[in-house]
Amino acid sequence: MATYLRRKLAGLMKKDETPPSLTVTRAEGAISFSKKELQRYTLLFTMLDHDSDDAVGGAEGAFFLRRSGLTNEQLREVWRLASGGSSKPKLAKDDWLVACKLVAG
Repeated sequence: MATYLRRKLAGLMKKDETPPSLTVTRAEGAISFSKKELQRYTLLFTMLDHDSDDAVGGAEGAFFLRRSGLTNEQLREVWRLASGGSSKPKLAKDDWLVACKLVAG
């Protein structure tokens, strides 16, 4: 499963041909976000950051991401990859954007 998500992450780094509005750099490479993706994922981030600490906590994020239909194992791997390789208790905005793109991609 982890290998599948790593390949998916690698594919996302090459996929979008439109000029990026934002690029997030990870050890695996750069991930670009279109203006539309950036707007959508930022809105979700704002909605889920209930305590206004500029981060989405594990409980908040998991509750939302479970709606994607991915298994808990897949979601743990998404969270780990979005965290930069080792799971964090909360995802900052850039990390959240990566998580959303992995789930959507």
